[in-house]
Amino acid sequence: MANKQKIWHRERVSQLIENVELYPCLWQVKNKDFFKQSKRFAALTQIAEVLQISSADEVKKKLHTLRSQFIKERTKMRSTKSGSAANEVYKTKWEFYEPLKFMFCHSTESNDTVDLLVSYL
Repeated sequence: MANKQKIWHRERVSQLIENVELYPCLWQVKNKDFFKQSKRFAALTQIAEVLQISSADEVKKKLHTLRSQFIKERTKMRSTKSGSAANEVYKTKWEFYEPLKFMFCHSTESNDTVDLLVSYL
């Protein structure tokens, strides 16, 4: 476990997000290559090489984790509270929320698209 934490320090996660944005086949459901596993694997492999990560699978796992956390944060922000807490709005403090917004800009209202993104990777 400690080894994985060393691999994914803040700077490297930021670099991962920047690199993923360059490959729409990894996050843009309407991209013609989104459903082509070979194209997605090639993109993950290239990102792994750039970041000097041992395998595309490590990149894939981290990307899945980031997407899942983004969805959790977005759900908290959208949930409404009743009673005296109704005026309180949750604001995320997670540093990668804003940088990851590009992955979900095309799916503002569609939970199906978000589910597809999380499950397909």
